Amino acid sequence: LKIPRSGGVAISLKDGDKERAKPLAEALFEMGFSVYATPTTAAQIGGKVKLLKKISEGEPNILSEIKKGSIHLVFNTPKKGKVANTDGFRIRRACLENGIPCLTNFEAAEALVGAMRHSFGKKLHVERIDEYGSGVGY
Repeated sequence: LKIPRSGGVAISLKDGDKERAKPLAEALFEMGFSVYATPTTAAQIGGKVKLLKKISEGEPNILSEIKKGSIHLVFNTPKKGKVANTDGFRIRRACLENGIPCLTNFEAAEALVGAMRHSFGKKLHVERIDEYGSGVGY
């Protein structure tokens, strides 16, 4: 999973998550990301969001923007059910086929954005686990 440091993030959420989308999008805006959303999610976010149509309504939509290379990360929280022809299923499938990280849990999306925010603009230093000392427990 390669997390982008710039580019576009598409947000398409189930109804129960939409009211919490604004702080997530604002953090992405602060880091310089473009944020794309479908109409009802965009209404909750406000601001500089780039509006996308639902897949069934034509283009531009999340799939067309993935194909263009505009989207580098997707937050898509699915409704219950396993129907293979829903927009959400098609979005997640396109992410998989194009190597785009796609988070399907809102809390995971919040945690990722928090980590991105913490490390934004910093060069990360990676060490072997044994360099952390005996307190790690390995």
